Amino acid sequence: MTDRPAPGPRTAAACRRAPEISCGLRKIHRGRLLGAIIALAPVTAAAQVEVEAGQVRAEIHVIASLDWRDVQGHPESSRVDLRRARIGITGALFARVEYEVEHDFREADRPWRDAFVNAPFGRAIEARVGRFKIPFSLDQLTPAAELDFVARSLGAQYLAPGRDIGAMAHGRLFARRVRFQTGVFRAGGDNVRPAERRDPRHGAVVAGRLLYRPWSERVEAGPLRALAIGAALTAGGVPEGYYSVRGHTAADAPLFPEVAVQGLRRRYGAEIDWRAGPLALGGEIMRVVDERRGQSTDDERLPDIVARGWYVRGTWLATGERKTDRVRPARSVLRGGIGAIELAARLEDLALSSRGAGGVPTRSARGDTLVAVGDRAATLGVNWYLSRFLKVQAHTTRDWRREDGAAVDARRAWNQRLRVQFAL
Repeated sequence: MTDRPAPGPRTAAACRRAPEISCGLRKIHRGRLLGAIIALAPVTAAAQVEVEAGQVRAEIHVIASLDWRDVQGHPESSRVDLRRARIGITGALFARVEYEVEHDFREADRPWRDAFVNAPFGRAIEARVGRFKIPFSLDQLTPAAELDFVARSLGAQYLAPGRDIGAMAHGRLFARRVRFQTGVFRAGGDNVRPAERRDPRHGAVVAGRLLYRPWSERVEAGPLRALAIGAALTAGGVPEGYYSVRGHTAADAPLFPEVAVQGLRRRYGAEIDWRAGPLALGGEIMRVVDERRGQSTDDERLPDIVARGWYVRGTWLATGERKTDRVRPARSVLRGGIGAIELAARLEDLALSSRGAGGVPTRSARGDTLVAVGDRAATLGVNWYLSRFLKVQAHTTRDWRREDGAAVDARRAWNQRLRVQFAL
């Protein structure tokens, strides 16, 4: 059992009120919001609930986040949202079979996020069955409570497949320097267009991801010990329809058109991650290729469409803490300190075009040569870890949209986001 104090009546009342926070507010006073954050900090020292009975162990975890965003020059974009309200249970059965179930109260059509069991087969291999994230993209696979930015990268949001039902083998080999994940899934994940998710003709997807650490965790190798590089791919069928991959700008404006596709969808990805003390650097590149078999006006194959995404990011804990998945402040606000303060920066890009096509660009869903579109965004921000459980993130993003290499809406202003997140 954990030795953290149990939540008092005040904490329980706050938790009961949280789901009733109104969404869609048009204006918010930032000073009052900051004051509320500080006022709430002392009551968020809730305990992580563990239950153990015989051969069954269960641990309850909760994550809730309140978001404010504003796109300068677009007053209708200013709003406050209860972004997440999730409760999950993780645990073990008979000391070997692990399980996880997570429910999102904000999602009406897909309330169950993760629901799977995991069991070992030998010393190095495990098997997972159920609903979980398809192994692709470091940023997409990072849990919400551990994200360094308010929003995931554009590539992770739109090019990575997300969750689906499937079976996966995974494990670590060669002194834990190599981690592998490979599996088969029912369809192409929940990040595809809604119409594709509902289409019963969707095909199965196979996926694989390999992560390599040049130095073993058991060997001292200086700052390079935390270096990890990886690669991933997926392949699966896409039924005939306007099911090309989705894509929005950093300001959440539609970017990718709906294009008629049919055939094979292939995803390729590469990633790098490195941490040394308070510093963390990393990045990814992603590429999605959709075939367009029989999609011309005379039923001939059109050139494939290719979506590309990449990002590079860096964070630095100015208060000196060691960068970990869940940052623990050396001096928590709950104990009279200032918490941990982290500076974050990211540069990213998302683009779509036809593969090897020539001719006059068109916006037609069945055109031979598509108008190439893209969006590049730069994000700067500060993360404030008041305690291990409470985090505040204030980020601002500037994006540059383009069509066929020319800038579009060059006067676009900064997109500002603020998130208050509680996770245990």
